[in-house]
Amino acid sequence: MRTLAAEAKPSLLFLHIVNYSKAIDYLYGLQKHGIKLGLSNITTIAELLGHPQKAYHSVHVAGTNGKGSTSAMIAAIVRANGFKTGLFTSPHLVRFTERIRIDGIEITEDEVVTLTEEIQEALSENKALQPTFFEFVTVMAFLHFKRQGVQWVVFETGMGGRYDATNIIAPDLTIITSISEDHKEFLGQTITEIASEKAGIIKDTVEVITTCRDEFALEVIKSAAVKCHSPLDVYGTDFSVSSVKLDVDGTTFDYAGGCIFSDLHIPLIGAHQAENASCAIRAWEILTWKGHLAVGEDALQQALKGVQWPGRCELGKYKGLPVLLDGAHNPAAMQRLSTALRDVFLNLASKASFSRVVLIVGTMSDKDKENIITPILSVASKVIFTSANYTRAERPEILADIARGLLPAMQEAFYLTHSLREALSLAESLYQQGDLIVVTGSFYTVGDAKEVMGQEVVSLKNLTESLGLGG
Repeated sequence: MRTLAAEAKPSLLFLHIVNYSKAIDYLYGLQKHGIKLGLSNITTIAELLGHPQKAYHSVHVAGTNGKGSTSAMIAAIVRANGFKTGLFTSPHLVRFTERIRIDGIEITEDEVVTLTEEIQEALSENKALQPTFFEFVTVMAFLHFKRQGVQWVVFETGMGGRYDATNIIAPDLTIITSISEDHKEFLGQTITEIASEKAGIIKDTVEVITTCRDEFALEVIKSAAVKCHSPLDVYGTDFSVSSVKLDVDGTTFDYAGGCIFSDLHIPLIGAHQAENASCAIRAWEILTWKGHLAVGEDALQQALKGVQWPGRCELGKYKGLPVLLDGAHNPAAMQRLSTALRDVFLNLASKASFSRVVLIVGTMSDKDKENIITPILSVASKVIFTSANYTRAERPEILADIARGLLPAMQEAFYLTHSLREALSLAESLYQQGDLIVVTGSFYTVGDAKEVMGQEVVSLKNLTESLGLGG
């Protein structure tokens, strides 16, 4: 029999929801401190907590594009070796907990609450410390990985490198992926200035792998490696890919480095993903040579086949309609998406080809909006400009004005909405058989779309069967 006292007592679920909500509100509230360049805060906080980042081996990954996919592939390979493996990435798409994973499993909400309270208590000893959101979350990851007995962690930098909060780790290997112009207000106005910030993660005598192709940026990386007496492995010279084949179920390629592989497959789409995978394979080679890993070639290939990285040419469904989600948020990333659309999704030879693109695009206000949307407009038959539920999101009216200036003849095919729910609903009404709905422009835009869609990921078999596409 239930008593009045029992009825009055809050349920454990209710308390969990309240506590997690408070923790998340506190963490997001730290964004008022903005972005601070420098490592003094993170160093002091880590010291207060006993330097948890020293408890495990690590790989450090920076770059403009490709660092998340590369990090996910390296983590999958290390995990295949039998190590308990952490992965720290940003931003998240839907859930805060996506940022911190162990063996592919996200940190729990209860663990977020406990760690938030513990770090808050440690900070109370030094009232002058005002950590940023990213600094606090980075320390949370440091501590969580130590508490869980993780043996290896792959850390993705948040934005730059030299002053990134992750840069107090002492990695066993350093990775720098492709470099292009982005975050210019923080990292510099030229590609060499941006490269210099990214190269700031290079440590004395720690080997570096790079897939950077820009000649000016590459010279900066080479100079930094020489200064630090760090061996440097360069894509196209020390390792490379060839015979790249793209389709809607992923990318197949050959690899040449210390080892030779043929017909490797990853379930990520794009020639750039083959380059990212080659970087991960080179990491496996180096860590194996150094005695850290011993995984065989079969296990390596299986790890690559099973890698998952959402929000990058990810097929989903909305009310039975095909939706492609890609967080392209700078000109280089958008150019890659445009190429993938032409070469894969609009290619009649593809396993599941589409006739037209209904584009949903929403960017952040502080981005190079004109050069972001320019590559993608010519691929679309209809364009829905929208806005993510985020303070930095650009107004759709501004994006539409830019697009009208770029392609005035196409303006009759432009539409405006103010949320991803509205945008997807409009796309549904505009949809015709053979269309592909594409959501892009920002990870925040993609995250909002995934919330509306319920994150249903589509397999190639289910897609072709339900839509009658391809062969």
